[in-house]
Amino acid sequence: MIEEAVLFDSVRVGPGASIRRAILDEGVHVCGGASVGLDLEKEKRRFTVTDGGVVVVPRGTVVAV
Repeated sequence: MIEEAVLFDSVRVGPGASIRRAILDEGVHVCGGASVGLDLEKEKRRFTVTDGGVVVVPRGTVVAV
């Protein structure tokens, strides 16, 4: 599932991954079954979250389950 997201070049999204309201910079890998943007409190501890609730994942990050 990918909703309201911007994916830059070379972004890989594994099977069963979920992405909502996020910007994924170049080379980000979201592993199968992982999620980005579903739990904003969790995301605030690992990524930048804008005042509007958009999660920004920096270049080259691997998002694991």
